[in-house]
Amino acid sequence: MTTSANTLTPGYVEHQFFKFVVSDDYDGIIELYRSSVIKAETRSAFYSALDESAYFLADADHRRVSSMAKVRIRKITGGKIKCKIMAEKNGDLCGVTLKNAGLDQYAILLPDASSVGKFRASYFDRRGFISHITHETYEKVIDEVLEAGFTEETPNALDTIFKGSEWLNWYAGRGEKP
Repeated sequence: MTTSANTLTPGYVEHQFFKFVVSDDYDGIIELYRSSVIKAETRSAFYSALDESAYFLADADHRRVSSMAKVRIRKITGGKIKCKIMAEKNGDLCGVTLKNAGLDQYAILLPDASSVGKFRASYFDRRGFISHITHETYEKVIDEVLEAGFTEETPNALDTIFKGSEWLNWYAGRGEKP
């Protein structure tokens, strides 16, 4: 591709993207990505085209293109889940628990006790807590959680797992109380 990033238009980006998809030119897609992300309007056109092809490209024989497609699929899926949860909970996501089936891990959304006015997602599995993230709004927290693949709502997962023997045994083995 010989076009400079400064001369790209959204229409050109979309045309080139689909041309590369049809011809299985995955390196062309990556080069187009590098050129189009500089300007907001061409970046948006690139992602729009990728969204339309994401399910097809997820199985591409190109690791980077396949990975980009899978991330966009998570964003598409996450957006639908986010709208559903935000509507059901009226924006108050305290206690919402989501599962990442691929990792057998969970994320629970809560107000952050250590940073007043912020919100967190605490990640855990059958053995206990793993990590957390903190943001200014529940919306930013759920965006990050969904993009990481936590898409299955699982009410009461923390209570159920906390009562499980693996969680209790893990803490007991460390000489701690859960």
